[in-house]
Amino acid sequence: MNEVVNPAPPVLPADPVHIHGVGGCTPAGDAETAATSPCHRALFTATSMRSEFVSLYPELDQVCDQLGFGDDMSIGQWNSDPSWALLILARAAEAPRPAAAFDWSQAEIFELVDNLIAHHHNPLRNELRRLGLLIRNFDRRYPAIRDLDFHGAFTKLEVDLIKHLDHEEETVFPHCLDNEAACRGHTNGTRDAAEVTSGIREMMSGHDYGSSEMAHMLAQVAAAGAIVIDEDLDIILLGLKAISADLAIHADIERDILMPAALSSEEQLRSKSGAHRIIRPPPIPPCPSNRAD
Repeated sequence: MNEVVNPAPPVLPADPVHIHGVGGCTPAGDAETAATSPCHRALFTATSMRSEFVSLYPELDQVCDQLGFGDDMSIGQWNSDPSWALLILARAAEAPRPAAAFDWSQAEIFELVDNLIAHHHNPLRNELRRLGLLIRNFDRRYPAIRDLDFHGAFTKLEVDLIKHLDHEEETVFPHCLDNEAACRGHTNGTRDAAEVTSGIREMMSGHDYGSSEMAHMLAQVAAAGAIVIDEDLDIILLGLKAISADLAIHADIERDILMPAALSSEEQLRSKSGAHRIIRPPPIPPCPSNRAD
């Protein structure tokens, strides 16, 4: 493994590339139907605690011991310039395995939303942060790859995926939850039921964009590997493939289960309100597979 000693300039950006604060936040709602995930702080920042690292990446417990990074303080409190230690932790962390297969077809909408945030969104935010540290450090160390779009390709993938997650958590999921709650008589249905249709279509389009950008990023890693040999490229490649595999599962759940359930709730609300029956848009075709070879 590469040895890292206080790189200069620091490779740690000031803040994660998140649209509404660090890690996203699931809006609160009705106690029965709201997603229960708290605001998520992406790991691999100066404010990350040892317990947070170990909870999500158990293999880092021993690494923290070796570094001397103890409990009850953030890594930034432990070291005023934690960039070098964050790189070591990012290299030692193993990409999470895709969530275990489960039949979500009978799940309630709030259960689907909870699962998507806890087991897909939050791990993805962590992994984007982790791989971003490695990719930006790699790009800085190898001027020979500057002609490639290595750093730029990842930054675009990172920003667009986080915008996609934020859109789901701030717009699509709350609308789905509101509609379902209104169908059960728990709210006054303050949002127009039609909003969920356009939001879901935008959500599904985001999967297409993510698939093409991931393919471009994997091609950039292959091109960089033809120029330089570095263990970090192997770690980056494994991480990107894990993200790609998980995005495919994520998209399948949303397309095949969440979307039909949400549209059903929308239609029930329109029927109850005496509105005209919604005219369904043309079926959304399956998005291109994000699965890694």
